[in-house]
Amino acid sequence: MLGHFRNNLGYRLISIFAAIVIWFFVFSERNPTTENVVTVPLEATGLARDLVVAEKPNTVNIRFQGKANVVDKISSRDFRAYIPLEQIDVGVRSIQVATEVPAGVRIVSVQPSWVQVQIDQVSSIQVPVEIVVKGEAARGYILERPRLTPGQVLINGPENYLDNIGKVYVNATFNSLSRDYFQSLPVLVEDTAGNLIMEWVEVIPRNVDVLIPVVEDIPNRTVPILIDLIGELKPGLKVDKVLVYPSTVKIYGSRDIINEIGYLTLEIDVTEIEESINFEVDLEFPTGITDASDDRVQVMLEVGNEN
Repeated sequence: MLGHFRNNLGYRLISIFAAIVIWFFVFSERNPTTENVVTVPLEATGLARDLVVAEKPNTVNIRFQGKANVVDKISSRDFRAYIPLEQIDVGVRSIQVATEVPAGVRIVSVQPSWVQVQIDQVSSIQVPVEIVVKGEAARGYILERPRLTPGQVLINGPENYLDNIGKVYVNATFNSLSRDYFQSLPVLVEDTAGNLIMEWVEVIPRNVDVLIPVVEDIPNRTVPILIDLIGELKPGLKVDKVLVYPSTVKIYGSRDIINEIGYLTLEIDVTEIEESINFEVDLEFPTGITDASDDRVQVMLEVGNEN
């Protein structure tokens, strides 16, 4: 029996090896090695505090390889690409891209694998902030001169970008404005070609407060309302007090017309009144008055007995 087993040992070993090869072949067919490419942001690390990267590529492409079940679960967020700048000084330098990759894959290539970066000294300038108004006042209103607080900002960044600043501004956007506009708005920086360069500069403060006063455009005037009692009370009665609310009204119209109106007269007929009373009365406006703050008023008439 033992001799028979020894005689067939070679065949048995060959069978086991063949089974292992077939298993690996089948597994590889089900989970083959595959490649993929991801685009990853390129970071800069280790730069001295008084230096700044004035120019570099924003991203690199990483080609990697791994088993399909691993590659399918990986995204660009699992990779990191950076350029170490610990010993770098001012000037244009060529730096090799370093990478960090997830477990289970290997890098095939990085494009570009070397990048050219420009290192500048950090500089600062103080510049005034402009305002770009995108909107109009409502009908009958006008926008007064905007006020910005603060009116200037400090901008830190590479000297070549600071020298090329074309515009520092905020956008104030609104529609049919009928009351004062007040907002805290982010400061934007453009170069002389009109391109935003916020990525390369630091603005202090980042936001400024913007106030745009809004005032009425139509000529107007506030005038008092005077009461004119007409008719006569019944015998034995007298008027003790007459009050009107509101006691003034704002009228609108051409400047020539409203300048000639010093007050409005409200006639009250007391012929049929026998006791104190509160009531509403419609105001009558002279020709040429286009609008008013009130068109009805409340009248309080106190009536007493004659002594």
